[in-house]
Amino acid sequence: MIPGGAFFVLAASPSGIANVYGVTSNVFGPYNGSIKHSETLELLDEQSNVLLTVPYTDVSPWPVATDGTGHSLVLANPTYGEGDPRAWDISDTVGGSPGQMDAFTPSPLRSVVINEILPHSENPAVPQFIELYNHSTNPVNVSGCILTDDPTTNKFIIPAGTVIGPAGFVSFTRAQFGFTLNGEGETLYFIKPDGSRVLDTVQFGAQADGVSYGRWPDGANDFYAFTTNTPGTNNSPILIGDIVINE
Repeated sequence: MIPGGAFFVLAASPSGIANVYGVTSNVFGPYNGSIKHSETLELLDEQSNVLLTVPYTDVSPWPVATDGTGHSLVLANPTYGEGDPRAWDISDTVGGSPGQMDAFTPSPLRSVVINEILPHSENPAVPQFIELYNHSTNPVNVSGCILTDDPTTNKFIIPAGTVIGPAGFVSFTRAQFGFTLNGEGETLYFIKPDGSRVLDTVQFGAQADGVSYGRWPDGANDFYAFTTNTPGTNNSPILIGDIVINE
């Protein structure tokens, strides 16, 4: 029986859940299956009828930050329906919250996003760059935050004293962040200084040489290629190619 407002936890190691999270009630297992990067979970009744189905993946538009960062996948907006990626979000902190409601930890850093990137540039005069944007009405200190394309490694720690003003920008070139973005496609992470939360992620595919890619308008959800590279300021209009697949 699951009381109203309570939780049922199925774990690979029930004792591990007790040791790490202190949760002992309604914890069952061991679960011998494997939860993969992309699959469908089903809840069946005693007659094997399907009661609930959740297809999920760690590829955009699903929450990308569940891929190897330690964040769990949380049903945050259930009105969309469990099969809709908009219904899901990453856990408030790394490690998740088995057996209890997921928390919400306010932070000014939640207002900062990866806004524009140039992942592919073969012209030394046009270096790769990463731009952050603060969509709030207050300054945000991003000192110590991490930019990396490997969530297990702190490749670039933002220098002390780096503050982004209201609706402001900060941009870093490859010479500053010290690693090479993969123009064939990868994932870029923006992480809190203590590593407890991935603040933003960008998963991108193969990019054209010298063409930046980012949010339009600034801070919005959707990403596009741009007509002009604009590190440190508002993103330019969306690039619309001359050639299209017509039929």
